[in-house]
Amino acid sequence: MGMSTGFRGLFASAAIASASASADAPAGAPNVEAASAVPAIRLSESREHYRIHAPDLDSVVAQIQGREPRPGDDGTSIARTRANLTVAYRLYPAEPACRVTDLAVSLDVTVRLPHWEPAKAMRPVLREQWERMKIGIEIHERGHRDIAVEAAESLNHRLHALVPEPGTDCAALERRILRERIKAQMRHENRDAAYDRRTRHGVTQAPKPPEPDQGTDRPGPRDFRDRGEGRDLPGRARY
Repeated sequence: MGMSTGFRGLFASAAIASASASADAPAGAPNVEAASAVPAIRLSESREHYRIHAPDLDSVVAQIQGREPRPGDDGTSIARTRANLTVAYRLYPAEPACRVTDLAVSLDVTVRLPHWEPAKAMRPVLREQWERMKIGIEIHERGHRDIAVEAAESLNHRLHALVPEPGTDCAALERRILRERIKAQMRHENRDAAYDRRTRHGVTQAPKPPEPDQGTDRPGPRDFRDRGEGRDLPGRARY
């Protein structure tokens, strides 16, 4: 349903940025600040909504399934979770090894969701289908958000646990930090992809339609997942 920004669809890629500066080490500068408890990541979250222009539910589903142009900001998704990860720190040349101070990991998560207002004359059963679709989209994007937060927290712990070996200069330490960032990004992307496969990009997370009334042969409301071509909804989130 969304891209995790994947998180394919509604999640936009978020870049991991770092800032570093080298200077003479101040007296008593801590080593990776690992002696105390690991500071929490700086998490910022927001939610955006955009309007879908569609005459009926079939057109909405067609956009989600890719058979009509989608209104997402990149034209490829109906929902998106953008996760921007920033790693900031300062490097100090020192003996016996370069030191890291002011290490901070920040994560900015933006979830972009569709808003569609059904026509007043639309049948109640179709309104109910749209409500179930919205629930599935939000659940799916929340999963992409959780994966991004867990990836940022894991990287935060790994970086604060770094203890340079004696003789490590600042260039070597910065390369090590970069390797940790790359590994964190790869783990995040792999988890995002596995999440999309497991949930069929959110299709399995939407509530199922109610069962038909007992004692009648009339079928219950049709599952929106059977409408159109029945293709999986796009969705992914990533850094």
